[in-house]
Amino acid sequence: MYQREFDKVLRSKKIPKSLMFFGESHFLIDRYLEKVKSMISADDIFTFYDFDYNLESAKSSISQGSLFSETTLLVIKSEQKISNKDLKILIDSLKNSDSSYFLYLYYGDNFKDVQKSFLPKEKGVNFVRFFNPNFVDIQNIIYNEAKERDIQISQDGINQLIYLQNSNISLILGEITKIANYGKKNLNKEDILNIVSPSGDIELDRIINFYFNSKNFSKLIQFIDLKNIDEVMTISYMVKFVEELYLFRSAFERGENSDALSVLGRKLPPHVEQEKQENWRRFSLHQIEKILILLMKAELKFKSGKVGDKTSFFSQMLISISRI
Repeated sequence: MYQREFDKVLRSKKIPKSLMFFGESHFLIDRYLEKVKSMISADDIFTFYDFDYNLESAKSSISQGSLFSETTLLVIKSEQKISNKDLKILIDSLKNSDSSYFLYLYYGDNFKDVQKSFLPKEKGVNFVRFFNPNFVDIQNIIYNEAKERDIQISQDGINQLIYLQNSNISLILGEITKIANYGKKNLNKEDILNIVSPSGDIELDRIINFYFNSKNFSKLIQFIDLKNIDEVMTISYMVKFVEELYLFRSAFERGENSDALSVLGRKLPPHVEQEKQENWRRFSLHQIEKILILLMKAELKFKSGKVGDKTSFFSQMLISISRI
């Protein structure tokens, strides 16, 4: 099942004895682990990882139950697939105790195979796949987290928070904690700008955006020097930035929708989308292709270790891009 279906299971307070969480969003896997732990209120929690997993130890933690009818939770966190045989043994072990639960958190990417291995399949409620949250999902997470802390953030404020933290939910939740301690109950976009510090990625994105708008490379050089950012990482980020310009421009050239949802498959805060729309209109497909080729050649040269003065080489690359 998916997250929304499992939310209904949580609301019913009927947690299955065995559960598997898997999918693209490790953040949500960990988040829902905490939800389950909170609902079960286990007195004993046994956690195993790839490096210390042992079938007999895991089995013994749940097969005998707990003393004094306390609740036991077995948690296995693994990037490698646990064998079908082991999983069946562990699930069957739950039959020996009414107060034991088993939660298997799979952090690998072989989703299809691992889902088939988790038994009993016929119940259909024992595995949950978590996808990376989209823009609307992140908005809802922020709204609910703020509500739990008795604070209210305007829609513009929520969008600004998402942008400043580059849609990173872990960073966003950390900022909500900071906002809650700020003491103000109703916050707007300006409040968020005053309280929340932009993530490094967003700062870099802004400087790169400024560079492509103005062709003034000095601020970008100063920024990576001040923040001690590796030139290779900056070039890789620029490649991603220009690739998005290419996607927007290509969609426009083909007469297709050129909004972020259609082009990138995700929504962006309105002001961010406007910036990207303005950027791709400044360049033709031919110019974007030339910039990408130049960036990739520079990245290859950096990674090959053939660059002496990195700052000088990086500056010359930016000057060359500015002339395209």
